[in-house]
Amino acid sequence: MLNYPSDWKVKKLGECCKIIRGASPRPIETYITHNVDGINWIKISDAPKYGKYITYTEEKITQSGAAHSVTVKVGDLILSNSMSFGRPYIVKISGCIHDGWLRLYDYDNIDKDYLCYVLSSKEVYKQYITFAAGSGVQNLNKNVVKNVTLPLPPLAEQQAIADTLMAFDTHITNLAALIDKKNAIRDGALDDLMSGRTRLKGFNGKWEVKNLGEIGTFVSGNGFPLMYQGKNKGVYPFYKVSDLSNDGNERYMYKANNYVSREVAKTLSCNVIPSHSIIFAKIGAAIFLERKRITSCACCIDNNMMSFQPNQNISSQFICFIMQRMKFGDFVQTTALPSLGV
Repeated sequence: MLNYPSDWKVKKLGECCKIIRGASPRPIETYITHNVDGINWIKISDAPKYGKYITYTEEKITQSGAAHSVTVKVGDLILSNSMSFGRPYIVKISGCIHDGWLRLYDYDNIDKDYLCYVLSSKEVYKQYITFAAGSGVQNLNKNVVKNVTLPLPPLAEQQAIADTLMAFDTHITNLAALIDKKNAIRDGALDDLMSGRTRLKGFNGKWEVKNLGEIGTFVSGNGFPLMYQGKNKGVYPFYKVSDLSNDGNERYMYKANNYVSREVAKTLSCNVIPSHSIIFAKIGAAIFLERKRITSCACCIDNNMMSFQPNQNISSQFICFIMQRMKFGDFVQTTALPSLGV
């Protein structure tokens, strides 16, 4: 427990604001384009890579669908209920939120920008992990979130802290704009090369078109009981969905928060995933983050993930680039908990 200044208070989040989970009407009636009337439909995939504001949605929901969802107003704070994502954002547009979000509103003597930063902190994430221990569920529900404790300086100090952090964010956003520009150039080259519109020097043969199932194998992960978690050494890294976001794992998986021995892997009947496989989330809101990574060594993955193991004569890097062009979120099964099937 941290020691805070004497003029700071410590309160539970549920004492500082109201919390309600979003709702996705079934079937979800959405417009795919903004060229029609409708209500902004805020999904996890609309969360920006950088910054803390949501300003745009890819889709709109119908008026009848919105009547069975949860409305948010400009300035509301929304929090992903996925433990593997768990990031808060402030909405700059009105609309409705997917059930992958929690809405936080009616703040009591708390600055929403400060609250957004606090909920992004490692200290809060540690609380999520503690509250979820023993539940076996990697999602944040309202009861978990409302019991998170927050440090609360006087309002003026909250605002000063938020202003200081926003100055850092402004600089990061400017750098991100440059990165996005370079990525756009790379993506243009990617589309041209992956479609065959542009051929590299020395290559002019005919391309084949095949289904993924013809060039590799999909293998699901395994359950990972808490009693086996927390080891930082072992033969196999045991990746969870949250590891997809670890620093250093942007393309290849190098860092894991858990490791297991051969004996534990055998006890859990784990499908050992070979190196150069492609792993991704298959259950929950994390699917919509569209993260696909290549394994750098033999490993295990939990049952919220799936792997694709290319055949011996197929490049995993090439297939990963192809998968990055695909939106797996478009293929989810429309159940209460989004999921991907083979």
